[in-house]
Amino acid sequence: MNEKKFTRIVDALGRIVLPAELRNHLGIQDGTAVCVTLDETSGAIVIRPAE
Repeated sequence: MNEKKFTRIVDALGRIVLPAELRNHLGIQDGTAVCVTLDETSGAIVIRPAE
């Protein structure tokens, strides 16, 4: 598994900023709906463009 790690700070409203490199790679633009999933086994949060 190729993995890139980014550290971001969560603001008071629970928001994070996705790095431009990650958005560009996933084709996420302003207004793109995303799906946020929690893998309860590993504790990983997965963010991907919504289908």
